[in-house]
Amino acid sequence: MTRVLSRYRFLVEALGLRQLDVYRVREGGREVDILRAYDPSTNKIVIVNLGALRESLDQREFLDRLLKGLAEAGVRILSGVGYAYLVLYTSQEVALLVLRVTAAVAALAVGSLIAGVGIALVLGWREFEEAKSRLKGQEESS
Repeated sequence: MTRVLSRYRFLVEALGLRQLDVYRVREGGREVDILRAYDPSTNKIVIVNLGALRESLDQREFLDRLLKGLAEAGVRILSGVGYAYLVLYTSQEVALLVLRVTAAVAALAVGSLIAGVGIALVLGWREFEEAKSRLKGQEESS
């Protein structure tokens, strides 16, 4: 049971939120889960009524209800949605691997850009020094 519930927490975190806690309350004669999450981008604590117990929802339904509740609370989630759906269709390990590979590719691209700028600066400095020495040679010959 704990592993299943940690899967739901993982989906919340995949959206860029932090799950604070989940309350189980009676509503209309049945039990429902109410999730509290923290959105670091807006510094808001959001309360989402899932309308059912998490265990009774499959992960797609959970994610859909969570996104609907967040939208009703005024929290816009854009960046993590694709990653959260990736988590639904793969294991956590594969999803983390994809995230790490994406981060590595981004780091490689940024590193290549920095290296390219460094090479351009070195070559530019060399050209500058050569132009300065040519100019000095022309002044001495005149």
